[in-house]
Amino acid sequence: MIYCNGQWLAEDAAAITVGDRGFLLGDGVFETLAASPSGLEYFDAHWQRLCQACEQLGIVLTLSKDTCQALINECITRNELTHTPRVAVRLTVSRGHANQRGLTIPVDARASVVISAAAYSRPASYPWRLIVYPYPLNERAEHAGLKTLNYLPNILAKRFALAHGADDAVMINTHNQVVSVSAGNIFCELNGCLITPSKDSGCLPGIMRQNILEKAKAQGQSVQTKALSVEELMSAQNLFVTNSLLTTQPVASVFTLD
Repeated sequence: MIYCNGQWLAEDAAAITVGDRGFLLGDGVFETLAASPSGLEYFDAHWQRLCQACEQLGIVLTLSKDTCQALINECITRNELTHTPRVAVRLTVSRGHANQRGLTIPVDARASVVISAAAYSRPASYPWRLIVYPYPLNERAEHAGLKTLNYLPNILAKRFALAHGADDAVMINTHNQVVSVSAGNIFCELNGCLITPSKDSGCLPGIMRQNILEKAKAQGQSVQTKALSVEELMSAQNLFVTNSLLTTQPVASVFTLD
């Protein structure tokens, strides 16, 4: 069952209008969060990030935090996933249906909200091989660091990785600095220091990224967020990828196409 703009519908019956700007233009944001029998993981942080993104993009979100949390829990229950070890929850917010064509944002736009949940199976547990994706992201773009519905750069990066025998792609910015992988943040260890690209790189400020940084600092580990070159990443030790579903994924190697 899917929650779609105030209705609970079967997945094959849930629909948004063809004039929805999320469908037409990728005009919206989303969050992917994990759940287990003990509850939602880091819901407050996901909600805060979603609200910040909506505010920055001027999307009016009328859903309250408590209502959203209740709807997610209801979605898990309706799909009989309450006792499932790990559940992937997707919360999607678009700017909504537009009564006009073009790019101009309509003043009467009303956000569309869709919530889905499904059992999550972790990928095969072997260390990944990463390839550097040669097409840069613009770290100075207004939407840099936001989890928008316009995910085409990430999709193409993942396609590039699989086509060249890698598990995922390292995405870079216009300064040839490491940003992330296609669906997660990346960490490495250099000279005993745990390093991940800074927000200035254009990376998404991942929820798991922040959690790992806080835990490492609390344990007295040397931690740094910085501009990270591809060369530094390739010479580093203890590489791993993070996102809310994977938590952490070890990386065996990083290579380039040439």
